[in-house]
Amino acid sequence: MATTTTPHMHMWLRRTFKATAMKVPYAQHNAHVKRIHMSSFLAFSYKSLGASDANLPRVYVDLGDNMDVVVGDDDDASGQASRLTSGLQGGAFSVASYAVGAAVPISRDATKHLRALRIRQGDPFDICDGLGNVATCTLMHDDSANNKRRQQDTLAIVQQAPRHEPPPTPAWTLAVACGSLKGGRADWLVEKTAELGAATFAPVTCHRSSNVYDGRITRWKRLARAASEQSLRAHSLNFSDQPLDVRDLAALASSGKPVLVAAAGGERAVDIFRDEKYGGASEGVLVVGPEGDFTPDELNLLLQSGAQAVGLGPSRLRVESAAVALLSVARVFAMS
Repeated sequence: MATTTTPHMHMWLRRTFKATAMKVPYAQHNAHVKRIHMSSFLAFSYKSLGASDANLPRVYVDLGDNMDVVVGDDDDASGQASRLTSGLQGGAFSVASYAVGAAVPISRDATKHLRALRIRQGDPFDICDGLGNVATCTLMHDDSANNKRRQQDTLAIVQQAPRHEPPPTPAWTLAVACGSLKGGRADWLVEKTAELGAATFAPVTCHRSSNVYDGRITRWKRLARAASEQSLRAHSLNFSDQPLDVRDLAALASSGKPVLVAAAGGERAVDIFRDEKYGGASEGVLVVGPEGDFTPDELNLLLQSGAQAVGLGPSRLRVESAAVALLSVARVFAMS
């Protein structure tokens, strides 16, 4: 049955959701109001909840952000800028260097993230340097739409003393032979690796996945940063300096570090993580082979070096699905 609005209801919509600007047609009210209600709830939820009541949105600030902030007109900007940045303590930059009242320049990429979250002037959010240092700020102003000359036009003011969040434990490295994945599958894998809390992502080279191009790693780092912001990580996802090969993984297993390899016919993952060696480990390596899996010789080298084969069920999984499944099991046991 079609539903129409009464004049009283329409006045309530105009007053609450500013429906005059949206020009909501009466005939489309039933479907459109649901969208308005949800978007309005998301837009105002951060305003109505304090920092102690909700996890605030989080953006990363670069270690190289320019601290010579210019605010206002060119004629009188220098004095105001000096007052705003006077709260910065020490020489080397990190979020831990900020004092309450310090001005923080927000990059344009981070500003886009804040806009997507409906953060407006005066709203609180967290800044993070990816090293575990976090500070709660309020958005001061955003001139990026009007001033094209500056690299950092958005400013925030630190409202609470910076705090340090310890890295999550155990610190799992997810090592995946993903160089041969096509169609954005490796990008998706990197995003989920960041969201699920892995400490490090390490591409693996082997017989069936022999190359990982530098350009892909650069892109993966950018995707991991965005996923880290979205998932409220205080410590950014690390990447290995260079791809690991099977011999590198075997050396890690020989050194006594827990190395778990996804393999058909392996022991059930839940049973393995009940073992104190793996479930109680402070760090370790989760290994997933390429499309077509490791060759028998490569798998034998890993197992003979001390790696443990892990079964992920009877289904044949894609590379990225197996990696997410194995990391998810490790995360659940870490939380428990």
